[in-house]
Order: sequence, then structure tokens, then C-alpha cells
Amino acid sequence: MTIYITGGSNSRMKKGWAPKFSQQMRERETVRNISIGDVPSYVGFYQSLFNSDLEPGDTLIWEYALNDENHIDFQNYDASELLRGIEYLLIGCAHAQVRFGALIMRTRRRHLSPVDCIYNADLKGLFERYNVPYFDVNEEFARRRPYHGGVKNSHYSNFAHYDPESSIINFIADGGVEICQEARAPEAGPNAVVPLRAIEHFDGGTVSTFDNRAISVTTWDPGEDGISFIPAQAGKVIGFVALCTPEGGMMTLSTGTTTQKFSVTFSEDFISKPMVKYISVPTLMGAPLTYEAGERLRLEWAETAEGALANRKFTDSPSDEILAKRESRIVAVLVEDI
Repeated sequence: MTIYITGGSNSRMKKGWAPKFSQQMRERETVRNISIGDVPSYVGFYQSLFNSDLEPGDTLIWEYALNDENHIDFQNYDASELLRGIEYLLIGCAHAQVRFGALIMRTRRRHLSPVDCIYNADLKGLFERYNVPYFDVNEEFARRRPYHGGVKNSHYSNFAHYDPESSIINFIADGGVEICQEARAPEAGPNAVVPLRAIEHFDGGTVSTFDNRAISVTTWDPGEDGISFIPAQAGKVIGFVALCTPEGGMMTLSTGTTTQKFSVTFSEDFISKPMVKYISVPTLMGAPLTYEAGERLRLEWAETAEGALANRKFTDSPSDEILAKRESRIVAVLVEDI
């Protein structure tokens, strides 16, 4: 049996909790880390159900709460939408008889200056409803080590990461072992379905493969004529998983009735390599992008940036040179049947 870790950059740090957890567990189990940083839990859904080899009896350790908090706070993501995606992951694990357990981490901002948000409480309620265990890192640290006075600013290296040199890293690793031992298949009703799907195959375009330490994915370049697919059921576009670069370009998504440009030019200081990113369509558009059964959806390169929508850390008005580079690639389009 295999243990899979799906989470954000806290689960990817070389001196973080995951290597320490893996060292303990590898005496008995195979551990695979499929975590990707700086993305919301929808990418965890994609990685777990569509881009891994989960089998009955395997264990999935989920760690995306901190990332979701950041996307709610800084990118205006809807908490209920994120929670719905997590519920679909739980149902998928129930169908596959995959054991599930969660590590809940908090951003430094949320921990030191709590804000009113339904996400954290509803997340725990969701796990309880599906009868899967979770380990709330900050709560358990305060409860089990009261002489430390709880998690402090010094336990973080920045607003989004626990300090790899802090004692809390060993505590998180031990919590991971504990939750792994308690993990169980979610209890979903017999009629529960997963309407959220990843479209990974398209008409047109050019196919290639991207591999690095974190991920191996098939990618699609729309080329001159674009890529498209025809859904069998009516639904709505939830978002794109894309491989993005600082010279990524712009893409246009069109249905029979709607056309919208999106930036796929990821721009962050000191990062030039391709990065797997998530682009939330309803967050950027302010409303779902719906389509009818049999209606062709098309993704094409855009010639200009006029009217384009851009996620945080994405460029909304790149130069003509960057528009012409067109380095970014589509990995998958997430759609939800309605």
C-alpha cells in the first residue's frame, strides 16, 4: 500500500514535516509526495483523483487548508466553492476505498489575528460528516504542549510557512504519522456522485510532457487553431490547471455564447521556471461560466491582452513580445456537471 501526501509548499519543503514523516513511515510503507505549492485545494483534487495511481487501501494525507485560507484572503476565493471541491475529493476517495486523513495548518495571519470565516469550522464539519480524522496543528500544539504557550510568531518563517528550523516541524511530522494510522475511507452515501471532472484530452493542439521533482503532467499547446472539447452534459467551468511561465501569453476561452481572455503569464520575482498554477474562472469572472450539453468549448491563444482577467501574481498587460512567446500550457480544465 502507498501513502500519498497532497498539500501546499509546507509539504514540499526540503527540511519540512513531509521528509521527516516519510523517514518514519518508509520502514513500513511507500510514500509519494504529490504536493504543489501556491495553489488551492482544487489542484489537490486534480492531483489525487486524476494524476496519481491511488488504489483501494492506499492512504491520502491532505494538507491544503493553509493554501485555501490564502486564496480566500488574497484572491477573493469563495470558501463554500473550495469546500465543495474538497467534498468531491472525499466522495472520490470513498468510491475508490482510499483511506483519508487531514493535517490542518493555519497561516500566520489567521492564527495570530483570527478573522471571521466559515472555512475552517466548515472544513472540520465536513471531515466529521464523512467520518475521517483530522489533526489541527495549532490547536493540538497548544493542547499537547501547554508549557510552550501555543504556536507563536517564531514558529513561522513567513506569513505562509512554518519555520523548518522550529520544533513544530517534528510535531507536525508526528501528527502526520498519527493521522495516517487513524485514516479511513470516507463514509459517503450510496448515491453520492462526483460531478467535478478534469478534462485532460482535447481536439487539436500539440501534446508534450512536463516532469520535475513535484509533478509529471501531459500539457497542451493550443497552437494556431486552438484546442477544444465537447461535453456530453451541461455544466460550468470551474478552472484551469496550467503550466505557466513569465512569458506565458494570454488565452481565450469561448463557448457558444461567451468569450473571455485569461492571463497565463505568471510573474513573481526571482521565479523564471515553469510553475503549475490554478486559474479560477468564477472567481475572476464573478459568476459561473456555464455551457450546454454538446456545446463546444475552445481555448485559443489571444493576440492582445485587452479585456483579459488575471489572477494575483499574473500579468494582465504583458508586452507584445511576451504575448508572442506563448510559453504556458494547459494541463486540465476542471468542469462541474449541472
